[in-house]
Amino acid sequence: MSKNTKIAIGAAAVVALLIVAVAVGRGRANDTAAATAATDTPLSIVGPATSTPASTDPSVAPTSGPPSSDAVTAPTDPAAPPTTDPAPTTPTTRPAPKPLPVQVSVSGTTGLRNGQAVKIHVVPVGGSRAFAFEAYQCKADAEYRNDADIRPLQSGKCTPTALAAGADQRVEVIGQEPFQSLDGEFKVGVGTKTFGTISNGPSTITCGPGNPCALVLKLQYPDGFGFQSIPISFG
Repeated sequence: MSKNTKIAIGAAAVVALLIVAVAVGRGRANDTAAATAATDTPLSIVGPATSTPASTDPSVAPTSGPPSSDAVTAPTDPAAPPTTDPAPTTPTTRPAPKPLPVQVSVSGTTGLRNGQAVKIHVVPVGGSRAFAFEAYQCKADAEYRNDADIRPLQSGKCTPTALAAGADQRVEVIGQEPFQSLDGEFKVGVGTKTFGTISNGPSTITCGPGNPCALVLKLQYPDGFGFQSIPISFG
């Protein structure tokens, strides 16, 4: 082999080594760049919101997770008995009526017959005056405390018409100055009356032997009025 040939082969080997070195260097640079890119770009986490970990900073409250045990409210059991005893109920009683400022007297009220008159006499007491009275034949087993109680079509307690011929349904007596007395009479009736009312349905009133009734008076005096029920019976 000639000297020139040896020189050419040596040069070719040097060039090949340089090419390999350059290739190796470029590969390492690419690997470094890829590693750097992987480090700079964060990974996206896919999943429900509750899978995101809470902050490790103790000053930052967690954004998810179960509520604190202090905020948990126990369910209410509808069948559980009350924790406190109910307050005792005080029965409601109606106050006793005040004494009327008038005094009433009547003639016989027992053994009455149809058309028989009961005489009524009213006088004031305690310096009052007697202005007027109205009289009705009504049920004996009822209360009379207001004007609606004596209106037949409202309460059904008093007769809307006379129970029989010769009897009265309503009598009114109006006083005169000085309003110191009132006098009148009411002819009672014997019989049965059934009639309708505005809100209480049908009502029946029976007066006669074995069925006592009442003579009810609405009494008028200064600054008001009151009621008095007088039992009557029949023979």
